[in-house]
Order: sequence, then structure tokens, then C-alpha cells
Amino acid sequence: MGQSEPTQVSDLYPYFAQYHGMVSREIAGLTETQLDWESTEWEWALWSIRRDISHVTSHLFRQYLLPKYWGDVLFPVDKPFAEDVHDLAALPTRRLHENRWWTMDSIMEKLEQGLEIVQGIMTAETLETIQQKTIIYDNPPGYHVLAHWYPETCWPHSELPDHWVMTLEGSLHHSECELITHLYNIQRHKRAQGILATEPLPPIGYWTLKDWDRSEP
Repeated sequence: MGQSEPTQVSDLYPYFAQYHGMVSREIAGLTETQLDWESTEWEWALWSIRRDISHVTSHLFRQYLLPKYWGDVLFPVDKPFAEDVHDLAALPTRRLHENRWWTMDSIMEKLEQGLEIVQGIMTAETLETIQQKTIIYDNPPGYHVLAHWYPETCWPHSELPDHWVMTLEGSLHHSECELITHLYNIQRHKRAQGILATEPLPPIGYWTLKDWDRSEP
């Protein structure tokens, strides 16, 4: 039997609902030293496990709350986390503000809240509206190289060079791919420290691209 047709937005993106548990199980039992291990030997190891998780958490707030992205489209009034959004989403580090959210408990709490924002968006939207709503990206974050997997979710702007139009459907795919790719990085961090990865890795995300750096320790 083939897969059933999606009936709601969340059917297209199963890993948002699963991700907090996947990360929780992957980091269970790790020491502070293991969470903070970094290396200059591989580019993917420049950020520790803690900072990888901080990054994907910040990504969720950035993509869906900042005016530069979907914030004004999805939340024209009463934006969630309005008082904290700069420290959550707008720092040049592309991570949470480390003076405010450094412990794993505090980061994981924010990850859960970021995922809840996405779940709320998916509940409020339909399969039609995520295709109809668009924003313009200046040099989109790598998603255009995946766009052939998700037809009609991202395309070059007809009048603005180096700008791309992305649908909400495409942005949700981008976010899910980003989350899974950083889970892959977390697993590589563990292997570099002699620790077995625990979570089956879904075959989606930037890490699956032919030219992606899949170097291993």
C-alpha cells in the first residue's frame, strides 16, 4: 500500500513533533565536558553539542518571529516572545544569548517552546495556505539547493537578482531539514568522543546532499 495523502499540514512534517524527544534521548547522560567538546579538526565540530542545539532553537524563533522572515506575515499583531525575541533570534552568533540560556535544561525548554510555535503555525494553516504565502529571501539559506525535492516551494525572484521567493511550505521544509542536519552533527560529536549515537537518523536534510561534508572522526 502506498502512503496516504496528507490531510493537514503537520502530516508533511512529522519530525517537528518528534524532535525534542530525539534530542533529549541523544544527549541523555552526557557530561558537561562532553556537551561542550569542540575541535578545529572538522568544521562541523567548531560548535559544541550545546551550541548546535542552541542554534537550531534560535533558528525556530528567527524564521517564524523576526520581521525579516515570517514574523510580520504570521504574527502581524501580538508576536510571541516579543520582549525576548532579539536575544532568542537576532544575535550574530545565530544562537540563543548564552548569558541567558546556557544550561541544557534552559536550552531544551526554549527548544520545546520554539517547536510549539511551529506546531501552532501548522495547526493554523492549511495545505493550500502554506503554498500561497510567500516571503522574499536575500541569498536564501541553502534551501534552494533542496528545492528540487519539494517542487514549487522556492524559485528565483523574477526582478531581483540573488533573491528568491519561498513559500511557507518551503520554509517549513527548510527548518525540518536544518533540525535533522544538526542532529547528525550531534551524533558526529558523540562519535568523536567515543560515544555511540542512539537515534535513527531520518534520510532528510542538508546532510543528505551529495556534496555535503559527511566527514567522520
